[in-house]
Amino acid sequence: MAEQQSTRRIVRLTLSVIILTVALIFGYPASLKSVQTPSHHVVRRQQPIVDFGPTNISSLSSRSIAVPFGHDNYHLNASLSSIPRLLRKRDPELFDYYVCKGGELWQRAQDAFDGQVPPGRVFTETDATRTGGWVTVDDSIDMTERWRRPFTDRLGGVPPKADVRKITKSQIVGFINDFGQQYSTQGFYSMNFIPSKNAIMALNVFSPKRELRGRADPVPEDQIPQYLPRLNRLSDMMWTVWASIQPEESRGGLRYIMHDDVTNDDTAEIMEDSLMKAGDSLRLPWPGKTYRMDTDEGKALLGTPNGLATAWLMIDRAAILGRRDPTITIWDCDIAFCMLWDMVPV
Repeated sequence: MAEQQSTRRIVRLTLSVIILTVALIFGYPASLKSVQTPSHHVVRRQQPIVDFGPTNISSLSSRSIAVPFGHDNYHLNASLSSIPRLLRKRDPELFDYYVCKGGELWQRAQDAFDGQVPPGRVFTETDATRTGGWVTVDDSIDMTERWRRPFTDRLGGVPPKADVRKITKSQIVGFINDFGQQYSTQGFYSMNFIPSKNAIMALNVFSPKRELRGRADPVPEDQIPQYLPRLNRLSDMMWTVWASIQPEESRGGLRYIMHDDVTNDDTAEIMEDSLMKAGDSLRLPWPGKTYRMDTDEGKALLGTPNGLATAWLMIDRAAILGRRDPTITIWDCDIAFCMLWDMVPV
């Protein structure tokens, strides 16, 4: 017995040394540095924000666009960001904060269902994806990979490759903003759009605002608005692309929003807290755990950085989407969490 206990101690110590070594080589998880540091690892091309020179868009390709580290090896990026599961110092007040935030958003959504749309939020330019320095790469993608099966099973089967459009938006071209200055934020969104299934899968989500905060020379918080293109929020980007590929009479059918391999520290911690409150395993496989909006867990998840897009879609597009009763399902994707929003029509 003593030998077995000694062996277990040695194994645990060895694993700890390996984890810390990886952290030292690739960078500590963001939650161990500061709240303001982005949770993803990005290979940054340090270009000046101001006076970004003119770019010939036709000469750009998917290889020349600045992409987050691991875009072509995305699971490696997610596996590194899963280290905080072992090392993260938990914030006992974080869950309550997101319950409050999500509760306020859910109330605004219900107000929007009743026709009370908040002023100044809705982005209405149908062709907005051509503005603000966003460069588009449009491709198809195979959805048969094993790690995508829970999502496709929920949709009723694997859609044909021709029906899946992988849209990548990179905010890398200088643009003239409302202040008459030219900026490039390096914002990056990569999403799969599946019109026949009324579904969107978010693959990589690095908003312009987050990228500005995470630069080697971070932009002061009070100056960030003047650096942002008008089109910068994930919910607006999702909708403008969705509206561009769906006929007007079908746009209101949008129902499913999936976030694949969630790497945001706050969202991951809320997912863990939600599972632990019910005594569920953090390695909970598909079909995972589902929450409604009448639970604290559902509200907290809606308020997280990965829940905001769904919340604002319901709020801003209520006139088109109609009343919804959303559920959120979370599960472990082997290397990180996944979340699936089902905006159930009422």
